[in-house]
Amino acid sequence: MLRSRVQHMKLRRMIFLLCLLIEIIVTCVILLAGHLIILRYDDAVEQSMLGTLKVVSADLNLAMDDIRSMTYKLLGDSQIQRHLTLVSEEIDARSAMNSYHELYSSLIRYQTEFRNLGVEDIELLTPAFDISTHYMQKTTPDAGKKELMIEQAAAADGRMIMLAGEREGEILAVRSIRQIVPFNLKITGTMLVHVNLDRLVSRIGGVSRNTDQFMWLLDQDGRPFYRSPGLTEEMVSVVLDAIDHSPKILSFPKGHCYLVHDALVQDPWCYSLLVPCEDQWRARRMAYLILVLTFFGTILATTFLGRTFMRSITRQTEDLLAKIERFKQKITESGPDSPPENIRDSRNEFELLNEHFDSMAEIIDRLIREKYVNELLSKEAQIRALESQMNPHFLYNVLQSINSRAQLANHQEITRIVEALGRFLRISLDSRTKVLTLREELNLVHDYMTIQKERFEDQLEYAESVPDELMEIRVPKMILQPLVENAVKYALENGFDDICQIVLKADCQDGMIRIRIENSGSSFPEEMLGELNPARLEPHGFGIGLRNIHNRLRLRFGDTYGIWLSNCGMWAVCEVRIPGKNGLMEEYHAANADCG
Repeated sequence: MLRSRVQHMKLRRMIFLLCLLIEIIVTCVILLAGHLIILRYDDAVEQSMLGTLKVVSADLNLAMDDIRSMTYKLLGDSQIQRHLTLVSEEIDARSAMNSYHELYSSLIRYQTEFRNLGVEDIELLTPAFDISTHYMQKTTPDAGKKELMIEQAAAADGRMIMLAGEREGEILAVRSIRQIVPFNLKITGTMLVHVNLDRLVSRIGGVSRNTDQFMWLLDQDGRPFYRSPGLTEEMVSVVLDAIDHSPKILSFPKGHCYLVHDALVQDPWCYSLLVPCEDQWRARRMAYLILVLTFFGTILATTFLGRTFMRSITRQTEDLLAKIERFKQKITESGPDSPPENIRDSRNEFELLNEHFDSMAEIIDRLIREKYVNELLSKEAQIRALESQMNPHFLYNVLQSINSRAQLANHQEITRIVEALGRFLRISLDSRTKVLTLREELNLVHDYMTIQKERFEDQLEYAESVPDELMEIRVPKMILQPLVENAVKYALENGFDDICQIVLKADCQDGMIRIRIENSGSSFPEEMLGELNPARLEPHGFGIGLRNIHNRLRLRFGDTYGIWLSNCGMWAVCEVRIPGKNGLMEEYHAANADCG
């Protein structure tokens, strides 16, 4: 069905759709190439961002390692070890106060040294007293939580543990201090290092620009305990739902962010780092928008330019079709003012040109056959008839003189022959009469047989069987006598010594009149049986010939009619087929009116 629709498509539309299809394919290839380039760009941006985030996350882990190193350093400080050992023993109040001040000075020194790591406060929890570098803003947990942290630190066997602080954005590095001198590993106190995460993350990523836009989310076993000020509760929920340890882009109401999730060195703490990437996202979206606009712009431009140029290309074809249509209407006498209908046909111009050519060729061929071939055949019949006479009027006068002399001498046979020959010549040579009734055509046969009987005497027998209702039908002139003449010629003139019988029959079946001329003494060759093939025949004898009669009947009545040959036993049968209603009545009356 699709192929049929394409074949019937107008030439202008076909070429336009072809160009449009090619343009769509080329544009799609360009879109695909642009899409791949954008993906490569996204990969490059992602790799660059991943590199930056790896550096930043590594810096965070280094900061945590620095805090751990600070606790090791504080743990191994000889002055702190000595005074904690003194405090753990029973000493007087003055010595205890002196140790308190020495320990406080040491903690102040460490807190100042590691302040850039976000260390805001360092506490020492001892059995005798608690020391804090920020005693005015002391945030030590209550007694129950304090005992719990001391127990957790003791259970860690000297390892540092990280706990969430009391204040938002604060973590605690907790570690127990054991006695080294003398080396008995007795717990002399517990250190609590308060780390401000806001200050810590603000110093991280010094190798990258715009690190102030980074947003952090720290969680422990999926429970967040720190988030950057820019993260809302809704954003935190989205991040926690999207965590799967693979980098990705998240969409938030205020923009897009690139997310990286990983675990800190201090297990089981994890961090999620978000970097705003709205500029990159906007550039990516703009690139796709440009590609889409390019695609539709190209289609619109192709449509406009295609229609403009296709119109100029196909205008000449349409003009040619209009000329052909006008010429076709002229030769078919449909009127020159009739509008050409086929130009508005939905089929394409090439199909219409082929159809018009076939139609015109058929019309011209039919005109040639009807106007010229038929005329040539009639002329041939007249010429062959004229060849048998030198001067018709002279011949008629001679025959009339012979007939008068025969009547005076009482020679009835000569009179009968001369009268038959005269009637035969007068009708056969009359160029004005082209149609006869079947009765008149049979009278020609009778006159011809009268002449031949005088020649062959008892060796020739003729009979006919024609219903009376068929006698007045109209038939072309000279279609039966030549067939009877052929029967006589091939039966008697070729040396046949026996009696030649000729029988003429006529009947009407299913609206078709069949006239059969049967003769004994001859037969048709096998290759000639069936419908007559004019290419294998040549005109013979005095008449027009089988070929001429067959062609005349087909030209006048159609391919269904003509002459059929057959052999029936010892009889040769020549059958003439004509329509029962053949439209020859007006032509017959016109011919008779001219004769009158």
